[in-house]
Amino acid sequence: MKSLLADEFQTVEIGYGEEERWDRQKTIKFAGNDETFLSIGIIGEELLERTPEMAKMACVLTTIRTTSGDPYFARAKFGFVCREGHWQIAAEHLVITDKNGQEL
Repeated sequence: MKSLLADEFQTVEIGYGEEERWDRQKTIKFAGNDETFLSIGIIGEELLERTPEMAKMACVLTTIRTTSGDPYFARAKFGFVCREGHWQIAAEHLVITDKNGQEL
């Protein structure tokens, strides 16, 4: 996971009336060691913008964990940077939704 995230990586997660922000270090600590993930899915991906140095995409993200079995849904946008020929995630913006896409 460390090689996928740019040094400046930031994530914003909005849901249940709250906003949470994580940096690269917190994301790696939280998600990198979490063994409860069964699957992560990306649905309806759309390339919003692309240049040789950066790209933006949108999708619906689904995650299922062993702890609950209930899927987690989010509308997601990702920002990527290309450095020395390698793409990394620089930003992630998540809006938590129900299975019908309604914001929670």
